[in-house]
Amino acid sequence: DGSVVDCVRIEDQLGIQHPLLKNHKILRKPTILQPQSSDRSASSRSGRFKRNATSSSPWQLFHHEHNSCPDATVPVRRLLPKDLDRMQTPEVFLHKYPQSIQRDHHLTPPSVDGHQYAIVQAVGSFSGSQAYLSIWDPAVATSSDFSLSQLWLGGGSHESINTVEAGWQVYELLNGDRSPHLFIFWTADSYKNSGCYNLRCPGFIQTSPNVLLGGAISSISSPDSSLFFKKFLIFKDPVAWWLQIDDEWVGYWPASLFTTLGQSSQWMQWGGEVCLSGASDGPELSTQMGSGFFPAEGNTRAASQCELAYLDDQMRQFDAVDLAEFSTDPECYTARKYFDRNWGSYIIFGGRGCSKS
Repeated sequence: DGSVVDCVRIEDQLGIQHPLLKNHKILRKPTILQPQSSDRSASSRSGRFKRNATSSSPWQLFHHEHNSCPDATVPVRRLLPKDLDRMQTPEVFLHKYPQSIQRDHHLTPPSVDGHQYAIVQAVGSFSGSQAYLSIWDPAVATSSDFSLSQLWLGGGSHESINTVEAGWQVYELLNGDRSPHLFIFWTADSYKNSGCYNLRCPGFIQTSPNVLLGGAISSISSPDSSLFFKKFLIFKDPVAWWLQIDDEWVGYWPASLFTTLGQSSQWMQWGGEVCLSGASDGPELSTQMGSGFFPAEGNTRAASQCELAYLDDQMRQFDAVDLAEFSTDPECYTARKYFDRNWGSYIIFGGRGCSKS
C-alpha cells in the first residue's frame, strides 16, 4: 500500500523516550497471561469468533508480505515526506480532537466540530475491557473525515480525562488511503496536548514483532456474506495497561503516563465514532459509520461488537451488562445493545450519515 516499515529494536523505539518513563525497564509480558471466565461469563461462547479471528492467519498487508519483524524488534510504520505533506499539521497524528474541543463529560460526548458517536457504555471501576470487532470499510466523504470502531477505557471528566483506545479506522489524511487500518490512541489531558495515534509519540511501548500499529487490514467483512472479527482486550496488570489482539500481547501504556487512569478505569465505551470535516454536501457524500447500515438492518449487514466484557484485577471476564446507549444524532448514526447465548453482550451500530441539509 506504499507504506515503509522499519523493524526497530525494542529498546530503541520512540515510546520509551517519554519524560515520565525515565529509567523505565521494558516489560515483556503481563504477569497474568490468560483471561479467566467467571460465573457471569458463558465460557461456552469462547472460540465462536476464533474461526475468523486468529493470530495465525494473515490479516494485515504487512503479514502477507513480510509475516513479522525479527525477534527483539517491533514494526514501525515510517513517517514519509508524502505523509507530512498530506497531513499539513502534526495534530493529525498527535491529537484526535482539535485543541478547541473540550469533552465536558464522558456521559455526553459532544458532536462539536463534526464528531459524532453511536456507543454504549458502563460506569464503575474496571481493570480491563474486551470486545470482538467486526471489520468493515465504510465510505468517507473527504480525506479529512474519519470513521472508526473501537473500545475506550477512561477516567476523569472535564479537564482530567484520560483514555486508552484501540480498534480500526478509515482515515485517509492519517493513513494515506481509505482502507481500514489498525490503530491505538491515548490521552492524559482531555485530548489537548498529550498522547497520539499509534507510535507517533513517546508513551505506548510495543513488545510484539508481529502486529503493525497503523497498518492496513486486509480481511474485511461483506454484507450478507462473511463476517471478519478481531478480538481486542485491554488489561491493567499492575503497572501498565496491556493491549492484546486475538492472542497476541502487542504492548502496553505504562500507568505512570496517567492520573485518573493510573489505578483503574472509571468508565468503558464500545461503538463507533466519525469526524466530519464539513466539506460533504448531499446524501451521496455522507460519511458512513460501521458498514454504512443501521442496526435495524441486522448483524449480518450492520457493524457489530460482540462478547463485550469487563475484567477485574485477576483478569476474570464478566459480561458487560447494564449498558447505556448513546448517540449524538440518532437519525444519522445509532447503536443498539443486545444479549444472547451465542454473542453474549453485544452491540450493533452504524449509519449512512447525514448531509448538511
